[in-house]
Amino acid sequence: MRYSVPVDGGEASITSRPVRILMVAPSFVPWENAESIVSGKLVLAFLRAGWHVDVISRAWVPSRSGSYSVEWKEPWLALQPVVHHVDTRMANLADMASNPRIPGQRALRLYPMVRGVSDLIWARHAARYATRLHDREPYDAMLSRSFPEIAHLAALWAAKKVRIPWIANWNDPTLVKRPRPYAGGLDAKLGWIRERSFAAIGRTAAWHTFPSEMLRQYIAKYMPVEILSRSSVIPHIGLDDAPGKDRSGGDSFVICHAGELTMPRDPDSFFSGFAQFVRDEGPDVRAKVVLCGINEARGRDMVSRYGIADRVEFVSPRPFAQSQEILAQATIGLIIEAPCEHPIFLPSKLIDYVGLRKPILAITPRGSTVEQLLAAHGGGVAVECRSSSAVHEQLRRMYASWKAGNLARDFDVSALSSQFSAETILQQYVDLFSRLGVKSFA
Repeated sequence: MRYSVPVDGGEASITSRPVRILMVAPSFVPWENAESIVSGKLVLAFLRAGWHVDVISRAWVPSRSGSYSVEWKEPWLALQPVVHHVDTRMANLADMASNPRIPGQRALRLYPMVRGVSDLIWARHAARYATRLHDREPYDAMLSRSFPEIAHLAALWAAKKVRIPWIANWNDPTLVKRPRPYAGGLDAKLGWIRERSFAAIGRTAAWHTFPSEMLRQYIAKYMPVEILSRSSVIPHIGLDDAPGKDRSGGDSFVICHAGELTMPRDPDSFFSGFAQFVRDEGPDVRAKVVLCGINEARGRDMVSRYGIADRVEFVSPRPFAQSQEILAQATIGLIIEAPCEHPIFLPSKLIDYVGLRKPILAITPRGSTVEQLLAAHGGGVAVECRSSSAVHEQLRRMYASWKAGNLARDFDVSALSSQFSAETILQQYVDLFSRLGVKSFA
């Protein structure tokens, strides 16, 4: 699939203006955590547009990858030739802390120190490798993708040598500053080293991008204030050729949640509302829930307590392509967010859901990024994350629409989906590259 985007006011193909991009992304496919998948989809779109991309990443092995797949599979196989893994024995110091021969409490004390040291070593090696690649054949722009933030540190060091426009992308706040209940919020102390690093990154990068406006404003509160004048919102990109698009859940109303459902995300209000919905609709209601990903034991306990165990299926983590096939069988996509004081996040699963034409039921704090998107573009409903009665009410509404055959019309996802299409996001990058004077678009 090739994309064509209007350039300079005309219907020019992007491929007529080739661009060479160097991306620093420690989290990248084939390691299939959410951050890696988001960056993988972006590079796929760049390559399909005819751009040249090289990605500097870490080599994630099973012992460091948790429950996520680390094998090369579709849809990522086209990316394998452009990924450069930078790792050294010293850069893997953090593995020491997971050595079973080290007592648990000692390992907990040891881990933050060796994690920090190994990250610094990796960033230094990545910066040197980036410089060597650029010296061999110069790039037009450099992109660094966090999380983790060592991507920006590596790019900061490389930027001193390569002298090309550098765009730093921030998909999450730094760990200690994540909003409560994830971490300490904006009141948390960064520490002297982080403060100096963020100040240098904030001032040196030519531009900063964020997936949502709320996140941009939040991070600007602990970064140099001038990043507000040198930043913009570019949302996560969708996968235009997602498998199973427009497929349905057949003769059942299937509610599917993809990804982690762990604390502080609390599914209690959803399970309570779903149980009430089932009781009201009666034993013949054709509805079930599929939870695909990492789930805690408390979720199973809740399901048993509410008497809905026969209607809830727990599916262990699957590779991305398999999870998309499972989602394709669903009727609606489910989002459950933590009750954050600053609900700033853009969950990447939202983009996957609408890419598969699935209306969304979002259980989210008031005023969240997700609620604002649904209010502006349609495609689903948002309910307050502690309100089981609101969950119950909206489930009945969506179920009635589905039974009447009107779900796709009543919860049309087309306007929302267009916000994340490859064409939309690529055009935003074309505009940004042009603004920064990247020679292929200047």
